[in-house]
Amino acid sequence: MRGAMRGATFVGVVVACVATSMGGCAGSMEPDEVAEVTPDRSASAHLFDEADGMVARADADGSQRACELAREALAREALEGEDAKAGEARAAFCDAEVERVRWESIAMDSDDMNELRASLERKIAGLTSVKLRYEAVYPFAVMEWTLAAGTREASLYDHFGEMLLASPTPGMLDEESAEVYRQQLSDIATPLLDDADKRYALVVAKADELGFSSAYIDIARAQLKPAP
Repeated sequence: MRGAMRGATFVGVVVACVATSMGGCAGSMEPDEVAEVTPDRSASAHLFDEADGMVARADADGSQRACELAREALAREALEGEDAKAGEARAAFCDAEVERVRWESIAMDSDDMNELRASLERKIAGLTSVKLRYEAVYPFAVMEWTLAAGTREASLYDHFGEMLLASPTPGMLDEESAEVYRQQLSDIATPLLDDADKRYALVVAKADELGFSSAYIDIARAQLKPAP
């Protein structure tokens, strides 16, 4: 009985934390390691591309350094008008990507109740923070990076829901309590995954409406569930 109560309490924490968050809540790279800039592309664009590659490799420190260098290059380029907005939007997106990589590295892979709780608290705090990073892209009203940020926001809920489902059952729970615990986690994860699906669909619908395509639209489209 004690195991069942403690398990239920932990799930209660999950419920409260997730509800709060949904409501609003490697090595470094030096300049001489950056790919040579070709005449048709700016230095900042190449550096942002370098950051994207490091994000794909889950290299948070390297991508952070690349983002910083890209911002410095962007300032030197002194762009104006729409070009300046696009540069700032990409810079904001780059910052969000770095934080997302760090957030996704927070694991929930222990069957110890206290360790699971600590990981959950870090995951929840990080979710709120990284969501705000992506939301900082929207005010620039640059379609490419607005849709990219929308895709990534969807992926946050997708990642978190899948992680909850894959997390270990606390070892101190008996068989019956463990079954209840798994069902409760499923009840929490399902709305997160549903929200991710809706967000992916919105991104794809808007991109199709505008005739817009990008690697991030492809990511969103690949996540769409087939119609029933």
